[in-house]
Formats: sequence, structure tokens, C-alpha cells
Amino acid sequence: MSYHTPVFSHASARHPIVLRFAEMRLEDLAKFVMHAERAGGDLSHVDPLRQNKNEHLIGDRDWVDLAKKEIEYMRVANFHEELLALKKRKRRKDMEARILEGLKDPWRASKGGPLREVILTANKDWFAEAEESDVLFSEDEKRAKEEQFKAHAVKWLKARFEADVIHAHADHDEMACHVHAVIMPRHEKKSARRGTQQTLQPSSHPLLESYEDAQDDVGAFFEEIGLRRGAKGAEARREAMRANAKARLIAGETGAEPVLQDIPKRREHVPTPVWWQTEILRLQNEAEALVRDQAAASRSKTEANQKIEKAKSAERAAKQRESAALEREKDAASVLAVADAVSSGELQFEGADHDVKQVLTEPQTSEEAITQETLKARSPRAVRLLQSLQNSFAQMRVKSDKLAEEKLATEAKAVRASAKAIESLKDAILKVVPQAARKRVLAEFLRVGQSAKKVEEKLRKSHGGRDE
Repeated sequence: MSYHTPVFSHASARHPIVLRFAEMRLEDLAKFVMHAERAGGDLSHVDPLRQNKNEHLIGDRDWVDLAKKEIEYMRVANFHEELLALKKRKRRKDMEARILEGLKDPWRASKGGPLREVILTANKDWFAEAEESDVLFSEDEKRAKEEQFKAHAVKWLKARFEADVIHAHADHDEMACHVHAVIMPRHEKKSARRGTQQTLQPSSHPLLESYEDAQDDVGAFFEEIGLRRGAKGAEARREAMRANAKARLIAGETGAEPVLQDIPKRREHVPTPVWWQTEILRLQNEAEALVRDQAAASRSKTEANQKIEKAKSAERAAKQRESAALEREKDAASVLAVADAVSSGELQFEGADHDVKQVLTEPQTSEEAITQETLKARSPRAVRLLQSLQNSFAQMRVKSDKLAEEKLATEAKAVRASAKAIESLKDAILKVVPQAARKRVLAEFLRVGQSAKKVEEKLRKSHGGRDE
């Protein structure tokens, strides 16, 4: 497998490199392999569709059997070396006692065991972040970053633990790419009593002996690809303890109450499987919280949009009311202008009943000019009012003409009746009038008859030449 991949460097590393150590007994190897091969245990956090992406990085495929055989060889070789040393020193009784004890494990008895599991990983966001902030990160670039991370992990493990790294593999089917490794910390001891002893001694490795030194070392090593060291808990505790010691010293000299700092709690060692399960649970909780926050934000956005839409609707309704009020105001002004123009005589109705027209007189004042301008932009109500006035004027003309005709007809009849009455009286009057006065009476009757004819002619003309 080639690890020549592009280096992704960052001017300012935001994510820490995660390094965890866990104690491991020989009997834990079977459980480790079972989980690595996804053959059992809690697999709720594993994506089965990505299991084929997991890789073997360091060691032989039968590394567990090889480790057990090597440990068995150590037991036998150490036993032989110790017997030879006792024989050389002529310690027969000790030699006999040792033979009775038989083979021993090549490590000091402890609760945790002589092997160490190592886990190396980083926050999943580091694998998903693009090198350039304005560039969309692609799957190819993500895979390249995973290759870069694995290459650095292998390089660091081999450089720091050399052949003691008996196995390493990379998991891609969990939350973030991570590397598991197993360290078999071989150490050789020589003494006159026991000879050369092959042991498993984690404290013989400086980085296994000092967790803080290991964090410093791995942080510096992975800085090249944009990861940084995690928080320095031990140093923070030492600084706080030094500050508190100084505060107590000053308080003892001055009699004042010392102001003490809180000492950060020592991070307790957690077995890697337990830590990883806790980390997965934490990430799941964060994801669920993010989903809840997004849902709340979505609800807030929906509510905000509803409020905005309601405000817009209210604004539209207000504008409609304002527009309606303006239209009513214009309508009222137009109607008043019609009334003022009619009452002042600026607007007159002329013509016969079948052809009545609206006539505007020439405005004499600025007020009349404003009124007539308003009339030109008349509203629907004003138009209806003008039409109503026009119709009323036409009806009045019809009614007036009818009354005038009736009056003229009556007058014509009266004139004719008077003429007939005078004509019928003429002979009777002439009989009784003296001869000398007849000529003057006839002239008077002639004058009255001519006057009656003139009146009748006028009536005929006023009736359009019609006879009644």
C-alpha cells in the first residue's frame, strides 16, 4: 500500500489529534480481533455498507498467533536463562525451587496487562473540511485526507515503537476514520541472578510512561497535516497548584485569605472501547441536538415568515383602505363640484327634451376654474348625478311644454268663444243702435274681430300651426 498522498496544511489548526492508550491483557486480543473484524460485540455505531473500506496497515495477518508464540518462547527462554544463571552461581536450592515454580509470564502481574492498545483519530469535521474555504469539498479530497492521516499514523507508530507495533488497522465504517494499533513493549533485562530476561514492560517506552509527553510528541508530528495537540491537562494542574502554593505563602505572610484557583481534574484513564463508545454517544447527542436546533430554527423561520406575511397583509389592507378613502374623498369632491357648478350657474342644461346637453360657462374666478377642473375628472357618482340632473331637466321641459300647450289651448278656446259671442251680439246691437251710431259700432266690431284674429294667429303659431 502506498501512502504518498498530498499534504493538507492549515495556517491555523483548529482540530486536535486524538491519541488514546489502553491497557491490554493477552486474553483481550481475541475480543480485539472480533471487534476489528466486526464479528461480534456492540456494532450499533458501525455502518455495514462501509465495512469493506476497513484496512490492515501493519503486521502479519496471523499477528495474534505470532504474538502468543513469541510470549510462550519468552516464558521458556527466560526460564532457561534463569536456571543457567542459578547453576552458574551454584545456587542449587534456589534452582530446585525455581524448577518447581515452572514457567512464568514475562511481565509483572498487573490488573491492566502488559500490552497497549493505541487509537489515533481526529474530529470528523477535519476529514470533511475543504483546504480552501470557498471550495466545495469533494469525496476525492476527503479520501486523500484519510490517506494522509493513515500515512502519518503508520509513520508515527513505526518511528516511535518500531517492531513493537505488532498490528495496526484503519476503520472507515464509524463516525470518523481512526487507526487502532497494538503495542507489545519488548524489553531486555540482564542480571547475575536471572541472566538475560525478555520481558514486556510498557514503562520502558518513554511515550507509554508519560501520557503528556506522548500528547506533545503526537501533536508536533501531526501538525504538518493541520492537526494540533489537545489541551494540556497535567500542565494546567501544575500551574494551578503552583499558583495556589504561592497564594498560600503570600496569605501566610500578610494574614489575608488566599485566593485559590480551581485545579483541573485529572483525566482518568478509560479503556479505548469504552472511550470510543462514549465518544460515539457524544457525537450522536451532538447530532441530535443539531437536528433539534435546526428544527427549532425552521419553526422560528416559519413563524417569522408567517408574521412577515401577516404584516404584509395588514399593510396591503391598510393601503386598500387608504386608497378607498381617497377614492371616496375624490368622489365626494366631484359630487360637490357638480352641485356647486349647477347652483352657481356654471353648469347649465340646454336643448329639447330629446337632445338635452350640459353646457359649462366660461369660468370667471379661480374657484370656478378649480371646480371645472374637478368636473373634468368626474367620478362615477358625479357622472350618475349629472345624468340624473340631465334627465330631470328633460322631464321638467316635457312637463313645462305640456302645461304651456294646455294653457294656450284654453286661451285660444276663450278667444274664439268671445269672437262668436261678439259676432252673435253684433246684429242684435245694430237693431237697437241709432242709425247715426251704426257706422261707429260696426267699426268697433271690426276692430274687435281683427284683434281676435291676431290673438288666434299667435296661438296657432305657438301651437306649431295646429288648429284646436
